[in-house]
Order: sequence, then structure tokens, then C-alpha cells
Amino acid sequence: MNSQSVLLICHSLPPYEYSGTPMVTWDYALGLQGLGYRVGVMISNLSPAESSGTFKLEVQEGVIVYRVPSYNWLSLNLGSASLPDMRLLQPAKEVLQDFKPDFVDVVDYVGLPPQVLQVASDSGAIVMRHAFHTEEICLRINPFLAELRQLCAGPTSPAKCARCILGSDRPIDERTMAGNIQAWRQYLQFLYDEVVDGVFFATGVFHSFFTQFLRIPGRKTFLVPHGIRTSESRPALSEVRSKMQLTFCYVGTIELRKGADLLPSAFRDIDPERAQLLLHGYLHDPALVQKLVDIPCVKYRGFFKTIDDILAEVDVGIVPSYFECYSRSLREFLSRGIPVIATKFIGSEIVEDGSNGFLIDIGNPEALRERVLALIADRALLSQLKQGAAATALPTLDEEIRSIHTVYQLLSNHRH
Repeated sequence: MNSQSVLLICHSLPPYEYSGTPMVTWDYALGLQGLGYRVGVMISNLSPAESSGTFKLEVQEGVIVYRVPSYNWLSLNLGSASLPDMRLLQPAKEVLQDFKPDFVDVVDYVGLPPQVLQVASDSGAIVMRHAFHTEEICLRINPFLAELRQLCAGPTSPAKCARCILGSDRPIDERTMAGNIQAWRQYLQFLYDEVVDGVFFATGVFHSFFTQFLRIPGRKTFLVPHGIRTSESRPALSEVRSKMQLTFCYVGTIELRKGADLLPSAFRDIDPERAQLLLHGYLHDPALVQKLVDIPCVKYRGFFKTIDDILAEVDVGIVPSYFECYSRSLREFLSRGIPVIATKFIGSEIVEDGSNGFLIDIGNPEALRERVLALIADRALLSQLKQGAAATALPTLDEEIRSIHTVYQLLSNHRH
């Protein structure tokens, strides 16, 4: 029986937030607990009104959850090289002292200072990092420039990033901002060179993108794809239903970055007797949501707790993002034999155009509309894509958890 302990770190967890990274973190917590680890999770979602102390402790299904205060991400990182107010680290220090983990696995530390990684290492724990997103590359959290509807080419210079962050509102001068950004980048590189023991990547494509900007020593890099829960894995392939209406589905926050702005043009004037589009997700952009629900074939169904709550009657998934680093929803569609129409973001390479779905250019609503109309008109094509989706190879969550456990033990044995 495993007697080791692991503390996971993320900005939130269900039931406080049902979105990709919190849900992945909860999967890890339960999976590692199933392997015998004593598991804790530190989440940065505690408001000052909720506790006068440094953390609030809860227990969920045997997992100890430490809720700690969240701080302004931009300010924390721009001051990361010095962090003049060391009190910001006190909650993390007290959690580490209370839980005494053998491993600290940082899925994300949004809302916390980067020094959390160093404090974890100083506690004696082996420090792991899941590099699934771009918060350490872009101070805006992701490189999609909504105002321009385009992707940033990357942090090619501190001055360029300073201009992007400051915009027209310039409380400090550009040179000072650029200097702070340079110091932030140098500190992050130090953390990956000297403090972090291992880094998980879900895909080789994102690893190649990430390491353009932050170098990760090869000995610290581990490729572990996200897995799908075994109980939710691929059902037996069923025939395309004979009903006239096809059901398309969009899952995720309804916002510009996720490509939800492509949907009104793609589904305009479609007869609701022939097709419907179901929307499931948080309402980030109310104006866009209103524009969508004004279309007769579109129905907003709110959010959900488990993906199986909503996919039983879905024929085709729609994932039209401008930028992603992986896309869990895309793989969950495929895992249930549901073909996907996706844009060509990082992580969508699992879609083989014309085999298990369609790939279209980013930001192209007419290309999305063409594929939607083709599927409405041709049930044989839909049946073919369903077969391809059902045959798509995907790892299970159990396989992912076992891989994480193997890496933990490899690093533990190396240290000892």
C-alpha cells in the first residue's frame, strides 16, 4: 500500500468551478487516492470575507481541500523577481506545513505567486508541473487577442509584451514594464532549471510550442496524454438515428476565444426541423449568447456537472476555438463515438479530416457552415464519421493516472 502523499495545486475545483483544469485536477485527486496516496488539493479561490485565517480546510470524498486567498495574477508576476510582500506566500507555507506532502503537483497556480514552486521545493517535496496552458508564456493568460481576432506570435520581446499589456492605459512607462517582464521570464526560467523536478505535457505539439519560450531540460520532460474516464469510455457504435433532426453540440464557455462567434453565421437560417445546436457552458459574453439564442435552431441548455449528462442524444460536436492547448471536450466527444468539426488549434490534430470529423481554418464561419450543411444533407457521411470517431485511439484516465504515478516513483527513487 502506498504511504506517500501528494498535494495538487489548481485555481479551483468542482463544485466551485466545472471547467477543464479544475475537473482534470479532481480526476487526478481521486485517481491518485485510488492508488493509495494521501491526497490534498490547494485551490486559490478564498475571498477575504470567507475566512480571517490563511486557509480554509474542507474534506471532499476523503480528499483534503485547502482553500487559500487568490491575488492579482498580473501584479504577482510582474513583481515575481522580488515579491516585496512575502506575506503573500504565508498561506502556501502553512498548507505545506500542515499537509507535509512528498510530492507537490502544480496543475496551475493562477492567483498565486510563482514563488509557490520554490516554497514547495524548500519544504522537501518533489515538485511537478503540468504545463497544459500558456499562463507562463503570456501575462494575459492566453495569446488570443480578442480585439484583433488573431493570435499573438508569442513573447518575442519584453517590449512587445509591455505594449500589449499596457495598451492605451499606461500607469507606468513601457520601459519599466518591459524590465519587469524580462525579470519575470528570467525567474520562471530559473524555476524550471533549478526548482521544478519534472514537467508533464499532454501533447508533443504543445511541448514544441511551450519550449520555444521556456526551456525545459529533456530529463525533466514527460509526455502523458489526458485520459478519459473508463466508466465514460466509448459506447458500442450505434446506427445514425432515422429522425430527421440532427443535433450539434457546443460545450464550453461561450466567448470569443472559444470561437462561439462563428456559430451565428454557421447556423443562420437552418431549419430547426432539420437540425438543432445545443449550447452548454458558462455565459461569458451575454451579447453573443443573445445573438445565438435568437436563431431558431439554437438552444442554450446551461452548464452541466458531467459530460454524460448532455451527450446521449448528440450527433456532432462543434469545437471552433481560436486557441486551445489541448481541448478536453473534443476528446470527450470522440470517446463517445461523436465526430467533431474543429478548427486547427493546438490539440485538434487528433481529428483526421474526413475520417472522424472535419478540420477547418481558424475563424472561418463559412467553412463551418459548409460542414454543418453537408452533414445535414448526407447521413451516409455522418455514419462514416461516426465509425471513425468510434475507432479513434484515446488513453483512459486510469492509464494517465498510472503514468503520473510511474513518474512520481521514478523521481522519488532518483532522489533517494
